[in-house]
Amino acid sequence: MASEPKTRAPSPRVAAKREAFREAILAAATRAVEEDGLEALTVKRLADELGVALGGIYHYVDGIEEVLIMLEQRALEGLGEAMREADDSAVAAGRSAFERLATAIRVFVDDAARAPGRHRLVDALLSAQAPLFSPERAVEAEGALAAILAHVARLFDAAVAEGALAPGDPDVRTHLVWAALHGLDHFRKRDTRAPRRVRHRALVSAMLEALFSSFGASPRRARAVLGPAASPALPAAQKSATARRTAGQKALATTRPEPRRR
Repeated sequence: MASEPKTRAPSPRVAAKREAFREAILAAATRAVEEDGLEALTVKRLADELGVALGGIYHYVDGIEEVLIMLEQRALEGLGEAMREADDSAVAAGRSAFERLATAIRVFVDDAARAPGRHRLVDALLSAQAPLFSPERAVEAEGALAAILAHVARLFDAAVAEGALAPGDPDVRTHLVWAALHGLDHFRKRDTRAPRRVRHRALVSAMLEALFSSFGASPRRARAVLGPAASPALPAAQKSATARRTAGQKALATTRPEPRRR
């Protein structure tokens, strides 16, 4: 019986070229979603922006579904990395489990100021009413979000163990906080015309105080969950994401699959 032909691994040069062009596709897709929403993300728009033939995109990705998965994973991995960096700093400073939990929540709330592009992307992807992925690929797309939720759930458990919170299901609590923060995020756009007491940060503070009081936190702890607003900054996680996009754009000139035919 004849053996099946072996698939030849691409050379390092070809592999690097492929990865660089995939980064360029990801950067173009990110701009499209941030500027005009998910509906604007089409293969034609990507091809137009990158200056390649329509079919050239398919040499590097299967289609829009794969691009969306790449976008969601990259954005959520960046958010998760920012949470881990903040948690490492809190551990090094000897913070309690409750304070580490509050730190994780602040990272999400302050992400809009620290990494606005990533924040808009996460919001757009998670707010889509229609399913973005086929059932087969939904599990693949879920991994980065599941890692963030698991991290926060572990901190809820630790806060219970140290006596800062009453016993309760950590997964339910994590999902309640995530859903409430994500929902209130849509009130940011009203801040310029809304009274101070119903602006985004005031609402988030009131919501967290109410939720954490119901979780058994003392009034002092419940009021302190959010803390002061963060000033805009560029954490290491966002710097690395920016560096990846820049590298992809610089390499684009030498990685285009084929010129556009007119």
